[in-house]
Amino acid sequence: MIKNLGSDNTLKLFKFIVEASKLNGHKVIPINGNTSYVKYTSKSTMYKILESDSIFFTCSELSNDTTENKLLSLRNDATFITCFYHSNPSENTNIINSSDVYSQWMSYCSGGGAALEFYFGQDIMSYEAPLMSAVDAEKRIEEAFKRAQEKCILDYSLLYKDATNSSDYIYSTAFPFQVQYYTNTPDTPRTFNNQIIEIANKCEISEEQIAPFFKHSGFVQECEARLAFVNYNNQLSKCISFMEKPDGTMLPYIKVKFGSNDRWNSPCDYTPDQRIGLIDSDVNNRLVMLAKRNPRFPIIIPQGRDQEKIFEDVTQKLENYEDSGFKIPVICQGHLPITKITLAPTPDRAEQRKMMEIYCQSKYWLRKVEIRQSEIPYNMQNTNHT
Repeated sequence: MIKNLGSDNTLKLFKFIVEASKLNGHKVIPINGNTSYVKYTSKSTMYKILESDSIFFTCSELSNDTTENKLLSLRNDATFITCFYHSNPSENTNIINSSDVYSQWMSYCSGGGAALEFYFGQDIMSYEAPLMSAVDAEKRIEEAFKRAQEKCILDYSLLYKDATNSSDYIYSTAFPFQVQYYTNTPDTPRTFNNQIIEIANKCEISEEQIAPFFKHSGFVQECEARLAFVNYNNQLSKCISFMEKPDGTMLPYIKVKFGSNDRWNSPCDYTPDQRIGLIDSDVNNRLVMLAKRNPRFPIIIPQGRDQEKIFEDVTQKLENYEDSGFKIPVICQGHLPITKITLAPTPDRAEQRKMMEIYCQSKYWLRKVEIRQSEIPYNMQNTNHT
């Protein structure tokens, strides 16, 4: 590990987003077990993500909102982001399955692709307290954040552009906060900006950290949530790479892995004597939650050099429960925390699903991923599909 960017800013950002959301009429940012974070992507990018076991973060200034960060007059030192479709039933959304939304298919993978559903510790980070006092609400945030730290849910490894070994990276923490949308009126830049800066000062967080989480209300249908890393004072300069686009433009990006790379040098937290007992407890707890609320909370296997062996022990133990109709996802920390892959509405989606099932079986950390195909009919007469 060459540098630790720390976790203080992530906690401050969490508190800031909660306060800033009230300007948009929300009482609180609702995060619960049903919150979903889905990445819609093309077929080629999907396989690049899965094969590299990482995500490429691109510069926020190249997003589809050309006014982003400018209307708020916020400074932005090359923030790198990756975006997710964010859906939460507690916000009274009418979206039933956030991994199968027609507008998202048409926007991001009309020629074929997939919706990758990610686990970001929704159960651990659960926070929904509209009637709480400010003091109690802040305490709840800190408690949720502490739980997430203990479970290593917030950890990321930002790789050097020429990384050759497990020490060539920067360690950081982050969480996919939902974007705050605002309307561009003559008073917006002045009034709204002043309110935001006041909240940022109160939360003791810099403008660079909050800039990626504001966007024009014309994009509100995107229901966007973002993971973001700011290249503040060139802290990430060694991580920036470039890919050439078809027109010759060089697109800047950083490569990010989940978890902390240095943990691969140590064994998992499970020991042979404790393993079965811990698995029994973990499975039983989730069976109770599934019966009561039906959320998709996964079993989490820590990072470590013997992770695959522990994964095999866990999945073997799960077979007895799954024979009874329960399907419990398993997340291997340090790898992509994907719980479900849904294939786009194309004529060959069934064939694509079969190939994806075979592909996921080739990598142990993807073997418990649920593979589905879109239920949206494919209309050959609809030119939007071409």
